[in-house]
Amino acid sequence: EVRGTLLTVEVRFAQLFRMTLPGGRRRMFPAPGSIGGGSFGAAIVAALPEPDGTVLVFYHPFGGATRLFRQRLGGKSEPVGPGLPDASEPFRVGHLVVTSTCLQAGGEVVALDISNPTKWRPLAAGCAPVLSPDGTMVAFARTERGSIDIWQVPVDGSRPPSLLFAVSSLPELRATGILHPELNGNLAWGPGGLAIQVFQSNAQALVVRRPTGEVRVIDLGQATAQFTSNVRWQPNGNLLAFVGSLQAGGVVLRVLDPDTGTTRVLATDPQGFGRPLWSPDGKAVAVSSLRGELIITDLGGRWLSRYSSAGSPLAWTA
Repeated sequence: EVRGTLLTVEVRFAQLFRMTLPGGRRRMFPAPGSIGGGSFGAAIVAALPEPDGTVLVFYHPFGGATRLFRQRLGGKSEPVGPGLPDASEPFRVGHLVVTSTCLQAGGEVVALDISNPTKWRPLAAGCAPVLSPDGTMVAFARTERGSIDIWQVPVDGSRPPSLLFAVSSLPELRATGILHPELNGNLAWGPGGLAIQVFQSNAQALVVRRPTGEVRVIDLGQATAQFTSNVRWQPNGNLLAFVGSLQAGGVVLRVLDPDTGTTRVLATDPQGFGRPLWSPDGKAVAVSSLRGELIITDLGGRWLSRYSSAGSPLAWTA
């Protein structure tokens, strides 16, 4: 039986809910429209749960600056730190939140200490940042003229950025037909290493850099449609969940074992899936479909729960 609490968002209305499992009972957070500043609608980019039950919401009003707010059920929303123009999805480890200003050209990786949120601190030029599991390093991508380089920098700024590896130079990637890769979604950093999904035209692949420094390329075959896919590591595990396309049409939710290169299909949909989200124990994955369903499946592809009009999952706590 699936248990825990899901934070979901109704994308159309930028409305956050807390959903209790099992059963699917939902409670609505205060309307985020009251904390905006933009004049053309808004989007909730991410929800970061706090131990006390509050939620840090990364809220992007169209036409305004992206900003963190602390939200409570039945309470007021409070701003956390200053606004940030053109910010992408944030990642958090402990008291550090990292994002980038890459929704437009000229992106920069920045960090905010939410224990003392006075300013966003610049770390390096780059995009798609992610924190290491121990919160000491940030990995990010630099893209230029059909090439992708993965860099890292200490979050405390004690050393300048250093190159981890050049994605475009990997012989295994070039063997898949990807000579000038483009980044598809964000980086993912977990116990199993650093992972990214790349594509060129219809060719798609996963690149995984293991903690030992070994880099593996997994050919995902030909895509029938391009969409933003975010790869997610299993909590305290070695599997990757990701969304890809099917050659016959539609999309598929898979898990990958980087050690063997084998994948398992968990769910398919003729229209599309959102970002996958792992359960805290790593035994299930939640994903929303473009048809308005929220699906929870185990690692064998057995659907454990399905909810209509439940929104897109952003976070899952025990």
